[in-house]
Amino acid sequence: MAQGNRTPASPLRPLARLVQNTLTVADVATRPLWCIRPAMSAQDALDAMRANDFDVAGVAGTPISYFVSTESLEKAGPRQRVRNLMEPILASDCVEKTLPLAELLVLLIKRKRVFVLDGADVRWIVNRSDLSAPVVSIAVLAHLAAIEEGVKELASDYSQEHLERVMTEEGLAEAKALFKRLSEAGRQISLLDCFWFGDWMDFIRKTDEIRVALGYSSRKTFRDTGFHLSNLRNDTAHTRGILASFDTAERALKRVHEAIELARAVWRLVEARSPIWDRFAESRIVHSRARRAPITGSGAKKRWDWPGETVHVITAWNPAGIWSPHEQNDEANRRLETTLHRHHLTTFPVVGQSENGDWQEDSFLVCGMKRQLAADIAMAFGQTALFEIDSEHVHVIRSDDAQIARTRPRVRP
Repeated sequence: MAQGNRTPASPLRPLARLVQNTLTVADVATRPLWCIRPAMSAQDALDAMRANDFDVAGVAGTPISYFVSTESLEKAGPRQRVRNLMEPILASDCVEKTLPLAELLVLLIKRKRVFVLDGADVRWIVNRSDLSAPVVSIAVLAHLAAIEEGVKELASDYSQEHLERVMTEEGLAEAKALFKRLSEAGRQISLLDCFWFGDWMDFIRKTDEIRVALGYSSRKTFRDTGFHLSNLRNDTAHTRGILASFDTAERALKRVHEAIELARAVWRLVEARSPIWDRFAESRIVHSRARRAPITGSGAKKRWDWPGETVHVITAWNPAGIWSPHEQNDEANRRLETTLHRHHLTTFPVVGQSENGDWQEDSFLVCGMKRQLAADIAMAFGQTALFEIDSEHVHVIRSDDAQIARTRPRVRP
């Protein structure tokens, strides 16, 4: 879907693909699951585990299906054996080695450890101490950089007077000095490029409109967030890892999760403020046949052809908002149609177009599809948005999070 000027491209989509495709559990699952014999005494097993600094060990077997913990061994009588104390490794305790690293970080907020599968067999164990691995810092630092870029984009809508009012005196002086030095060296740069991460945390905290839109009701609420994320930014950038500034791994993980969510919220706000969503909302959907009768927009009839039903309109034309040749667009739409039919969905050919007709894209009106599936398919075909239509309204849906960006009446004068 492409129309008019493009909104600044969120780095989160390519970032998500990078993290999902290249950074996985396998990158931190470097320790094979150490095992002890089931006939071993509880005391001998406990001594061996303490000597190796393990709190969990597998119980030797083919395949490995049980584990024992130092906690259970400490409570055992001196004559008890490991076989009497071992616990089953449940499917819910395991993850595939190909699981994206970002998903592992969320899991470890609530779990102390996970067992890692190689095919059907347990091969490794990952716990919170493994979060000091460099790849974890890379994934987290990428999200923090996305926050910085997004806030800088939001700040471009504000005057320099506002910047001088909300930034600290020290931060502003450093930025101006850096700007002067780089400008004199011939660098094409703006003052916004010269602030540090902590400065942008101050900008969010003191710019009430943005802070509230990001979900923080008061400056005091965000002060704590800004402080910890600034420390996290410094620690990951200087290879100290995500655990350096926190007394527990659980607290570090909660801040990491907050950073990931804040990056998403910042870029949703950047994209929401873009006029591109208004242009999408002002477009109309017409039948490919039936004399191009409008379904939405000016000239649309009040009678709804799909009573009681919500439909979606989706295209594969011009992925990422970049114009593509007609033949390439048609081939993309054929692949899209195949995908929709594979989900046993009913489709009708339609055209999305601007009101004046200078832009149009062949599309499909789809019945019986849930919004999340529609958004997932749109994302897979490189689309920024899709339409959701009922008898009264047309909603512009963001593909990356399946949320409504704009709403207009279906029938307009």
